[in-house]
Amino acid sequence: SFCQVWQKAGAQHFSTPSISVPVAAMAEVWKASKPFVTGSLSGCLATCCIQPVDMVKVRIQIGGAEGGSTSPVEVTKKLLREEGVGGFY
Repeated sequence: SFCQVWQKAGAQHFSTPSISVPVAAMAEVWKASKPFVTGSLSGCLATCCIQPVDMVKVRIQIGGAEGGSTSPVEVTKKLLREEGVGGFY
């Protein structure tokens, strides 16, 4: 990790203009927060990828119930044309 590399380079403290924190303490903080940070990022990425597909699926279901188009390509084109990229979210 960044903290290990920093420590191996001989640094004892990580400093900014207003904060000076021992590198070992930063490594402990990262170790504790890593699952939360990586889980949050993976959840955000998954939602951004899956939401558009789910929106098309719902529109296909609605179209089928109302007698409209059930073609994923046609539903996607209509959604993009009428609502833009924001319509997928």
